[in-house]
Amino acid sequence: MVPGCQVSRFQRPHLCAQLVVQGSACTVLLIYRPGSAAVDSLFFEEFSLLLDEVATRSEPVIVAGDFNIRLDRRDSCDSRHLIDVFDSYSLRCCVSSQTHDRGGILDVVATRTDLDTPDVDVLDVGISDHQLLRWFCQLERPPPVYHTSTYRPWRHVNVDEFKASLSQSTLCTYLSDCGDGVGDEDTTANSLVDKYASITSIADRVAPIKTTSCRRRASDVWFDEECL
Repeated sequence: MVPGCQVSRFQRPHLCAQLVVQGSACTVLLIYRPGSAAVDSLFFEEFSLLLDEVATRSEPVIVAGDFNIRLDRRDSCDSRHLIDVFDSYSLRCCVSSQTHDRGGILDVVATRTDLDTPDVDVLDVGISDHQLLRWFCQLERPPPVYHTSTYRPWRHVNVDEFKASLSQSTLCTYLSDCGDGVGDEDTTANSLVDKYASITSIADRVAPIKTTSCRRRASDVWFDEECL
């Protein structure tokens, strides 16, 4: 079972597990909604709550199973509702051919939209009136990406030393002279900017620039352009 996934709130038969293969992992959520039961709003509410638990995981997420909702009938309100739920969690259905002996797409394989779409084979193995779905997923983790950044360790600066150095700088001396009415230097914006820039030499002494390399962390799935 997936750690921290509160799946008990979903009352339909289901299984949520983490699959680990040679250091790479994915979360697989299997759903079965009996065809004998009518589709109601409670199903979609519970299904959305369940996706809340798994859709934000950093590893690939695969949702599969027998939903007994005719996804090939795009004019059906139940079909549109299920597609809308997938879309809201950045999931897409990868099945395009009928999965039942009597026709229709009743079975689902859905993956995240930011991953490669797997080719789903629909196979008749003669065991059930539903076809067997088979697909291949790339679970290898991409190589880590590092970025280099520069910073000043202001947290470790001696505040008293910094204040003393700043008070003796040309900027503070000039501003003090201006306050006494004896300042006769150029007061243009460029001149003031140059004096402000003189603080850099103080910063170089009390907090010299350091360089570090960090591993770039992928953004969470929910942090999209709209959220940004």
